[in-house]
Amino acid sequence: MKNKVILIVAVLFALSVALGTATAVQATEIYPQGTIPSGTVVDDDVVLQGENVVMDGTVNGMLIATGNTVTINGSVNGDVLAMGSQVVIGPGAAITGNLFTAGQVITVNGQVDGSLAGGSMALNLSDSAVIARNVYYGGYAFSAAGGAQVGRDIWTASY
Repeated sequence: MKNKVILIVAVLFALSVALGTATAVQATEIYPQGTIPSGTVVDDDVVLQGENVVMDGTVNGMLIATGNTVTINGSVNGDVLAMGSQVVIGPGAAITGNLFTAGQVITVNGQVDGSLAGGSMALNLSDSAVIARNVYYGGYAFSAAGGAQVGRDIWTASY
């Protein structure tokens, strides 16, 4: 009986020490100012929001970006969800996951290692755009410049 009491007290003490020193878990970085400058590295999922959202740094996780204009010039090691009137994936942008996007006009100049799924009035793949897998698009107008590369299939429902 004495051993049981000592064991229970020891377990309760260990739990109180372990739980008492635990820190809060932060699952996402939120940037309400809408900017991640060049040279900044974020090792977490990120939410960027603002009127004019610009991501020039590196995100090691998922990026969710919403604004009137959303411009991604940096690197995202994960998926991207970008929504805005104008969504621009710059020529230096590199996305290792998939790009999910919605807006009035979507322009892709950079590299997406996964697939692109989008809906808009217009989706433009410039001559420097590289989509390693598939393009799934629904909207009014789809255009791909002569040098644009799509690794697999283009599935589009457009006028």
